[in-house]
Amino acid sequence: MSGSGSYIKEVKNTFWIILFRIIRLGLSFFVSILTARYLGPERYGITYYAVSLAGFFVPVALLGLNDTLIRELSESPDREGEILGTSLIMSSVSSVLSSAVMVFLAFLLNRNDSVTVWFCGLYSLSLLFQNYELLTCWFQRRFQSKYPSAAVVLAFVVSSAYRVYLLVTQKEILWFAMTTVIDYAIMSLILFICYRMLDGPKLSFSVQTGKELLDRSKYYILTSIIVASFSTVDKIMLKAIVGEIENGLYSAAYNLAGSTSFLYSALIESQRPTIVGIANADKEAFESRVKSLFSMMFWVSVIQNIGFTVFGKLIVKILLGEEYMKAVPVFRVLTWFTTFSYIGAARNVWILATDNHRHLWRINLIGATCGLIMNYLLIRNFGMIGAAVTAILTQFITNYLTGFVFKDVRPVNELLLQALDPRNILNYLKEAMAEFRGRKQTDNT
Repeated sequence: MSGSGSYIKEVKNTFWIILFRIIRLGLSFFVSILTARYLGPERYGITYYAVSLAGFFVPVALLGLNDTLIRELSESPDREGEILGTSLIMSSVSSVLSSAVMVFLAFLLNRNDSVTVWFCGLYSLSLLFQNYELLTCWFQRRFQSKYPSAAVVLAFVVSSAYRVYLLVTQKEILWFAMTTVIDYAIMSLILFICYRMLDGPKLSFSVQTGKELLDRSKYYILTSIIVASFSTVDKIMLKAIVGEIENGLYSAAYNLAGSTSFLYSALIESQRPTIVGIANADKEAFESRVKSLFSMMFWVSVIQNIGFTVFGKLIVKILLGEEYMKAVPVFRVLTWFTTFSYIGAARNVWILATDNHRHLWRINLIGATCGLIMNYLLIRNFGMIGAAVTAILTQFITNYLTGFVFKDVRPVNELLLQALDPRNILNYLKEAMAEFRGRKQTDNT
């Protein structure tokens, strides 16, 4: 059976991820909307400017290990403690350096804007806790995503309560910079406690292991920085070219358009261990599973985006208020960004499983270069609408057109075209149900 009997684990894993992320989504919606209304477009733009700037440094802080760690742990289960411990220590050192560089860069770019500099400085502290993602990989590999998912929710409840307190007491904008810091710090603490409770192997450090890990993840460091530019350079250029108000409107629309990203992330996270695990063992099952993932990503996003486009004005008015109505056209355009963005995330699972990661930086460099040029030209002439159009075009170029450039990557484009047939989803569900019935009969006997 395709997938080597892993459907039930996948379904359970996906259930926990989606359940906890729906809870977080509800809280996030409520608090983010109140925050956007309280701060207004101009000050809200400052908060997302800091988020965008930090986005450049997150890949450096994680050293690309979040993309390769599941595979490393799967291939060497007897060295889990050494691999994970080495990864955490290297990431911690890199996080400290990244935070310092971010503060320096914020000062250089905003010498005459002390509020923005201070906000970015405080927000940079969140980089120190980014390596919680590496601990998450250990739970994912064991199909125990309920633990990191619960940690995320608990942390977000605390940080949301903090943000509500700021809104009720009408604090200044700088207080909001600590929200993400609190969120990540609590997540890291909870995950480490869960790791110890589940008798995770003793963590250790090895210089040789560090060299081996970096040798494989080095492609992902540069790739992740380039990818980060897709979702950050537009906001940084908007602030520089047209000002903080349009950046605030654009950021609010961008945030709203990506509000359902938890669903696509859950699908990818739950299936990645299986896809990577069967890549070399069963080519037919591997390709079938990849097509199923692509098909689910594509059709779910298309249905969602049609709804967001049709009801865009109503959604923005209800959730963000009259002050953000100028963001409606941007929201309607940006909602289609998710289709190509998460198709790319799913494609990267195939690239990792087939050892084609050496092409990632080239693929994303092409996309980033096109995005930088288009952002400069379109933002200058069309403002935030230009940035929204660029976001879609950049993702389409990066995640589809570049697949024809590199011979080794062309097969995934063929799988993507085949995935447009929705019957791939039905086949996946049929096989999952067949395994479930078989497991149930076994349990009854």
